[in-house]
Amino acid sequence: MKRSRPKKKGKKRSSWYVNKLDALAREKIVVERDQNTCVRCGKSAPEYKIDWSHVYSRENRAIRWHPANSKALCFHCHKWYGENPLDSAQWFQQKYPYRYAQLQELKHKAAPPIEIQYEEVVKEFS
Repeated sequence: MKRSRPKKKGKKRSSWYVNKLDALAREKIVVERDQNTCVRCGKSAPEYKIDWSHVYSRENRAIRWHPANSKALCFHCHKWYGENPLDSAQWFQQKYPYRYAQLQELKHKAAPPIEIQYEEVVKEFS
């Protein structure tokens, strides 16, 4: 039987921050900025499932929640984006040259601690 660790009182775990930031970023980027519409083909919710997609992997915490690294895609375009990295990178660079240039500068920066990043992103989205 697996024993669970006792929760530390007063300090939130990094997964709490990640989940909150993911929800906030999805709401502000997919729903508000991109209006729940696929930026590639134009399909929109509620008829189609619209995903929160990233230009560079979500694993890169330095830019995971940066608006330039995020876009709204329908399921089919999201699948295409993941299966065709060269074509999708070229498409993104042509459609969003300013965001692409911004990401080129940001992608190699080190991510600050998750708690600080949370506070910065919340301010940015507020």
